[in-house]
Amino acid sequence: MFNLKEIAEKIGGNLEGDPSFEVKSLKTLKEAKEKDLSFLTNLKYLKESESSRAKAVLTFENVKIEGKFLIKHKDPYFALSVIIPLFYPPLNLETDFLPDTFISNKSEIDEKVFIDKNVFIGPYCKIKKGTKVYSGVVLMGHIEIGKNCIIYPNVSIYPRVKIGSNVIIQAGAVIGSDGFGFAFYEGKYHKIPQVGGVLIEDDVEIGANTTIDCGTLSPTIIGKGTKIDNLVQIGHNVIIGKNCILTGQVGIAGSTEIGDGTMFGGQSGAVGHIKIGKNVKVSAKCGVTKDVPDGMQVSGFPSIPHKLWLKREALINKLSRGGKDEDR
Repeated sequence: MFNLKEIAEKIGGNLEGDPSFEVKSLKTLKEAKEKDLSFLTNLKYLKESESSRAKAVLTFENVKIEGKFLIKHKDPYFALSVIIPLFYPPLNLETDFLPDTFISNKSEIDEKVFIDKNVFIGPYCKIKKGTKVYSGVVLMGHIEIGKNCIIYPNVSIYPRVKIGSNVIIQAGAVIGSDGFGFAFYEGKYHKIPQVGGVLIEDDVEIGANTTIDCGTLSPTIIGKGTKIDNLVQIGHNVIIGKNCILTGQVGIAGSTEIGDGTMFGGQSGAVGHIKIGKNVKVSAKCGVTKDVPDGMQVSGFPSIPHKLWLKREALINKLSRGGKDEDR
């Protein structure tokens, strides 16, 4: 149990209410009981917070909820990321038996690395301290992995991959598979060797069953702090900047460059050999077919500025109703 003063101090928030009030757990507004701490990180649930049984609520600085003790923070969603481990500490998944693994004697693995059962580690791999490699992972060889990474079960990593520190790779991801490069010559396709590898910088997270292809001669790059959802495909020689977001089922074709802070909505994608600027927002299901300048939001296929897309959709809806604005 924690009292509200301890929690407020932990996140650097402001407390309105009894500092000695103790909470047993962290729950959603719907599930919480009186002795639980709950949270309001989206104002559309304000009414639900008022009727919640929780006595204490984490929320925004300018929010008032009658009858509640409030812990206020300028970004309660971020604060939640600090509070959750207090009530739900990471589970210990390390086994208490000797793992049945294959580790090449030509690899260098720090003493404080956890290697689970049924892991294959090929030659010339380097793994630094604090990293955890779970069951079924295959590291083919010539791979570097930094400090405090987590490689979840059944991840496959091909040669020539370099991974920074604090990287999380979810189950089933494939890193460094051959880029899709073929030359059509004399009536058949000839495979272009892919030897550029992949570079994943610090603090990246890669979702389950995502694939990141090896570059042809230079590496495919995933910038520091970028977060990639499940089932994403990233082609060869793609360069993704820092702190980008790619949500589920995004596809990025080869040799496309994406600037820092850019976000891709679900099932959106980009053709190859284009440049997408910094802080761009690509709407869900959007197909980007040409360069996009910094700071723009694009929608539709082929992609156009979001405001223009909204006007076009409104016009199409109006035409479908016989030129009338109101719904029939």
